Amino acid sequence: MTVSTNLPINESESKSKPLKSRVTKVEGSKVIKKRVGLKKESGATVGKKTPKEKLVKFKEAPSKFVTRNNIYLYDEPLIIDGVKSDKIFENALELFTERDPKLIKLIGKCPKPKFLFAGNTERSAFESLVKYVVSQQLSRNAALSIFTKLRTQFGFPLDVLNKEFTENKTLNDNNNHVLNQNDIDFTISPESILGHEPDELRTVGLSSRKAEYVLSLAAYFKSRNLQDKDFLSMTNDEISLKLTKIKGIGQWTIDMFLMFYLSRLDVVPTLDLGVKKAMCRHFNVPYTKKSPTHQELIDLSARWAPYRSIASWYMYSMDAYSG
Repeated sequence: MTVSTNLPINESESKSKPLKSRVTKVEGSKVIKKRVGLKKESGATVGKKTPKEKLVKFKEAPSKFVTRNNIYLYDEPLIIDGVKSDKIFENALELFTERDPKLIKLIGKCPKPKFLFAGNTERSAFESLVKYVVSQQLSRNAALSIFTKLRTQFGFPLDVLNKEFTENKTLNDNNNHVLNQNDIDFTISPESILGHEPDELRTVGLSSRKAEYVLSLAAYFKSRNLQDKDFLSMTNDEISLKLTKIKGIGQWTIDMFLMFYLSRLDVVPTLDLGVKKAMCRHFNVPYTKKSPTHQELIDLSARWAPYRSIASWYMYSMDAYSG
C-alpha cells in the first residue's frame, strides 16, 4: 500500500496548507518511509505507484457493501468496502506520519483495524447497542458468550447458514423439519425482546440491572420506531444526546456504537480504561484515578483528527502488539 495523498488536518482547515508530500508503506509488519521523487540507480522514481501497488489487497475486506436490514450504512465519506476503506486508511497513515511518528511505529506491528475493513456481525443499530450494553464492565469473551445466548434464545432466525444441512433435513417423530440452533443465524429486535420479563433475560447471564437496560432500550426503539437510517444524517453529538436519554446507555456504550457499528472515523472513547491507559503510555503522561481528564485526552488526541477512531483502535492493540 502506498500513500501519497495530502490531507487537511480537519474539515474546517480544508483550505489550509497541505501536509508535506511523503510516502508511507506498510509491508507485512514494517512501516517504511521514503521521500517522494528520489531516483533509484535504474532511473525509477521512488514513491510512484506500480500497477501492483494500486491493487487493494486485504483478505478480510468484504466483497460487497455490508447491509443491515437492506440499508446501506455509512458515515460520509465512509462506505465499508475494500477500496474506499483502504483509501481512508492510507490517508490516516499519511496524517499520522506527519503528526505522530510514534503511532506509525505501533501501526507497523499491528494488523489493520477490522472495524474499518471487515464490518461487524450485528444486524441493526438496536442489536449493536444491546451488544455494548451487555459488554459493559465485562471481558470480551464473557460478553460475547452472554450476547450470543441472548440472541439465540430471544431472537429469531435470520437465515440458515449450513446449506448442506437444509438439503438433508432430518425429521422428528411428528415428521416436522428440525434445524439445529448451531445451523441458524439469529438476530434480535425490540419486538423479540419486549415479549419477555427481566427474569427471563437473566437466564442467559444478564444481571438484573442489564436486563432492565435491554428492555428500556427495546421500549425506546419500539415507541419511536427507530431504524438504522435514522442515524445516518445525525452527527456524533446528536446521537449521543438522543441515546443518553435511555436508561443504561452512557457515553462508553455510545462511543462503541459510533466506532464499531456506524464506523464513524473521529471518535476517541475517553471512558474506556484500556484506551485511557494506552494513551497515557503513548503520550508519556501519568495515569491516576482523576487524571488525565476527558478534556485532556481529547486535547492529546487532537493530532489524530479526523481519524481518531483509527488511532484509538491501535490504542486497544497496544498491549498485544507493542512488545
